[in-house]
Amino acid sequence: MFHGKAHPSTLGASEISAFLTWLAVRQHVSASTQNQALSALLFLYRSVLGIDVGTLSPAVRARTPERLPVVLSRSEVTTVLSALAGTMKLFVLVLYGAGLRLQECLDLRVKDIDFDRSEILVRRFRAHMCCPRMYQRPGRFNPCRAKLVALNSTMVAFG
Repeated sequence: MFHGKAHPSTLGASEISAFLTWLAVRQHVSASTQNQALSALLFLYRSVLGIDVGTLSPAVRARTPERLPVVLSRSEVTTVLSALAGTMKLFVLVLYGAGLRLQECLDLRVKDIDFDRSEILVRRFRAHMCCPRMYQRPGRFNPCRAKLVALNSTMVAFG
């Protein structure tokens, strides 16, 4: 469509480069999308049409996103923790110190914390659809729900 519905066998390396440049500049596609388009075109020409496109002229490459760090430094953690107080500070300390996910920390109960053994019992529930009505009628015994409660508990050590 980019070249006015011209058959690919009539196009060459310069047209492929023009299309890849258009993807990056006008369509603002990601670098992986542009690379996938290049691979698909090379496969089309080499394997399907049996045409060697030769050397492609340089095309404008899509920018790869800048990778941001996902872990806070020790000084950043200290700054965040010093700005908190009370229940919120305790919550963040448990999240950070035990490496819990947000929902895992929200689901914690007092009896899940064992100070003598320095362990926290983390319950991870995986919902599945073996009984589609199990969430529709709370309070009724459902053997499938009983299996869910017993599914996948993990001990997390802290100290």
